[in-house]
Amino acid sequence: ELTAYNNVFNPARGAKATIKYATSGTGRVVIKLYTVTGAYVATLLDEEKPAGKGSVEWDGRNLNGAVVATGVYLVRIEAPGIHKTQKVAIIK
Repeated sequence: ELTAYNNVFNPARGAKATIKYATSGTGRVVIKLYTVTGAYVATLLDEEKPAGKGSVEWDGRNLNGAVVATGVYLVRIEAPGIHKTQKVAIIK
């Protein structure tokens, strides 16, 4: 399970997207962001987690700390029992 809440947001106004997930087993949870063309933007999470639910927030910044451009981005999760992609959009 992967769900993005507040998935259309304006980081310039302090808004954030909340990415919630649920895994079927204990293991490594990796959540990364990409542009729609596949360019890497940032890693939100990359660590061992117990089975169950969790969440992370994205403040609209890339790996260098800069606010990303307006557009659609892909949130990709790879974890025990889940490999899924969800869209989020940045508006300014």
